[in-house]
Amino acid sequence: MPVLCNSACRPLSLRPMRFVFLCLALNGCLDPITSMAPAPVAAPGRVELVAAGGRTACALMEGGSVQCWGAPGLVGDGTRSLRVAPKQVSGLTTGVLAISAGSAHTCALSAAGHVACWGENAHGELGSGSTEPTLEPLEVGGLSQVTQVAAGASHTCAVLATGGVQCWGLNEQYQLGAPTPTQALGPMAVPGLEGIRTIAAGATHTCAVTANGEVHCWGGNQHGELGVGAASVEPQPTPRQVLGLPGPMMMAAAGRFHTCAVSPQGAVWCWGQNLFGALGDDTSIDRSLPVQPVGLPSPAIALSAGAGGTCAVLSDGDVYCWGSNLNGQLGDGSRIHRGRPVKVTGLERAGRMVSYGEEFSCATTQALRALCWGKNDEGQLGDGTDTPRELPAPVQGF
Repeated sequence: MPVLCNSACRPLSLRPMRFVFLCLALNGCLDPITSMAPAPVAAPGRVELVAAGGRTACALMEGGSVQCWGAPGLVGDGTRSLRVAPKQVSGLTTGVLAISAGSAHTCALSAAGHVACWGENAHGELGSGSTEPTLEPLEVGGLSQVTQVAAGASHTCAVLATGGVQCWGLNEQYQLGAPTPTQALGPMAVPGLEGIRTIAAGATHTCAVTANGEVHCWGGNQHGELGVGAASVEPQPTPRQVLGLPGPMMMAAAGRFHTCAVSPQGAVWCWGQNLFGALGDDTSIDRSLPVQPVGLPSPAIALSAGAGGTCAVLSDGDVYCWGSNLNGQLGDGSRIHRGRPVKVTGLERAGRMVSYGEEFSCATTQALRALCWGKNDEGQLGDGTDTPRELPAPVQGF
């Protein structure tokens, strides 16, 4: 192994670097060194949460800044460069409270109650009044006092402090909660909704949880993702209450064509498409009424649904995932689809938040570190490579 040397050709100790090493091919010694201070090692960034989308992921950092990585033009750093490691999002250096990632766009909620979005915009999902994409965050006009934002495949919704909901973007399946038009380039109110606490946006459907724990869904329902007792090729423009839930729910998570909810006691219920086991009931049968995943060993405290799968953080800190596993996005060391929950390897009793994206997943730990696993062809794992991972790998610098 090459070494740095002092004038007497004795090795000098070097402070180890985390994650990456810079190596020099040397023969013998360098020129004499009279003094040498240890190279500073930057403390790893502390991550509040990670949002996994279609081809990118973003991290909300402690202090309210946002960093993203992944596909060209979607990272929000003002460039069209592929980013295999985190980059600071332009202008979002402080004051961000929450982030949400869709198929090809991301939105951030500020402490002031405003929303800014960036990425692709073919259907107005950025809420900018046009269909032009943007490489940097652009504030959504006509929107204030927002308490939560949710990015779906090609639409976005926000909950207001008044308890109302506004949505924008693609409306082919009435996922905006209105029968016309086919898209909205700016926010429009969802009629008939009040007292909403949280919202979740899927590919072609949207669900909201009221202050008293009712879950209401609207939009596409081909696989029963609205939870109203029957699937239908006809979309539903008006919010309808999910049937069959045993009591109030704390929050909901919308995947591509399925939905899950968790109760205040940590019980998980899922409905919709189940081709690869996204509902976790150990079958591949679509369900138009809620069913429970099989074998979760303790209550869930956080939940995320994505493209064909679901993940949950349990009360003891373990993370369990189920459903599609084509690229190792369940994190159990395999690529076998799982019809019932399996434990993510390498996050034992350390999970804090989890996000299931499109063929990859990410989690934050109780130590405020971030790890990702699954598909990585566009750097969406943020580990400095394009190598897929069947087990969690640290995001570079986190």
